[in-house]
Amino acid sequence: MTAAALETAVYTALNVGAVLALAPGGVHRRKAPQGSGDATIVIFVFENALDVKTLAGPAWLDSEFTVRVVCAGLATGPADAAYAAVHVRLEGVTLTIPGMTSMYCRRTRLLSYDEDAEGGKTYQHVGGTYRVMAT
Repeated sequence: MTAAALETAVYTALNVGAVLALAPGGVHRRKAPQGSGDATIVIFVFENALDVKTLAGPAWLDSEFTVRVVCAGLATGPADAAYAAVHVRLEGVTLTIPGMTSMYCRRTRLLSYDEDAEGGKTYQHVGGTYRVMAT
C-alpha cells in the first residue's frame, strides 16, 4: 500500500454527499487551497507505513493518517458536526484500497485545537488520527 493509494481510498470514502453537506469546502489532500471556504476537510497520510513481512514474504502494511475539519470562527459546533460525519465513514469500515484488502481502520487519537490567523481570524481544527492495516 502506498501513501497515495491510502490517500485515494480515504478521499473516496469521504467525498460523498452526507459529508459534503456538512463540509461544503470539500475534501482536500494535505492542505486546502486558499479560498476553499468554510468547513473544509483535510487528509494527511503519514509516509511511515510499516511493511510487515514473514519468511514467506510481505504479510501486511500498517499506516496512519489524520483527517481534520477546519472551520472559521470561535465556535467548534460546525467542525464537530462535520467531523462526526467523517468519523462514521472511517471507523471500523473496510476501505477500498487499490490492489489491497483492508483489514482494519480505527481511530487512535482525537485532534482538537484552534488557530489564530492574520486579520484576527480564528480557525477550529477538529479530527482524528486513524490506523489502517491492509494485506
